[in-house]
Amino acid sequence: MCTGDTSCPLPGVLDVNIKCVGTITGNGFSLTRLGTDVDVRVSPHFTFGTNPNIQNLNCHTEVGNAHGPDILDRVLVQILPNGHFGDVQFQVFHPSRPPSSPYTFSVTTSSSQSSVDRNNQIASGFNSLPISLNAVVHPGSDAAGSSAASETLNLDYFVEVRNARAQGVTKMRSVGQSGMIITWETGDSDSPHAPIPTLNSRGIVVVVILMLISGLWLLRRRVPHT
Repeated sequence: MCTGDTSCPLPGVLDVNIKCVGTITGNGFSLTRLGTDVDVRVSPHFTFGTNPNIQNLNCHTEVGNAHGPDILDRVLVQILPNGHFGDVQFQVFHPSRPPSSPYTFSVTTSSSQSSVDRNNQIASGFNSLPISLNAVVHPGSDAAGSSAASETLNLDYFVEVRNARAQGVTKMRSVGQSGMIITWETGDSDSPHAPIPTLNSRGIVVVVILMLISGLWLLRRRVPHT
């Protein structure tokens, strides 16, 4: 149920205004872009309820443009070189710097580089900035508990920045090589829920042993002594 322009005209030609609203609830979102601007704005559309907000936004690009969201509580980012290698520049916008001069760092990708090394570079870049960010690397298997669109992140390692908004960051962007797949996701602290802790194989063995010991102890208490 989307209404409005369905094509993306060249900058400076036409404005874009696309609205997607559910037929039952009347709630949804809109995408807008001024013809003189390169940014696309995502806004909530609520027919019912109050205090509308975007709970989660996931977006990716393959054309090497400047790309990244305004920040909510949770921030995830993933670079898939997709056979196209080179530098990726990250931009972190913060009140301590003018908007025209954000904090920056670069990550170099190559065909000989492992996914873990690439993501460790990204996390180290965030953590090296003088605004006390906390970035960690996740395997793709963690995407189900970390991302509201896990199918976009579950094929490779990705980086989570845990305290960007708490540290005053307003926006993060990256500029990569054309052909790379760069995915950003930001969401509130409740969407999705935090992953439920699970046991590894050693933990399961320990639990089973403890259950056996407890069972034997209960049996000994029930057997009458002679």
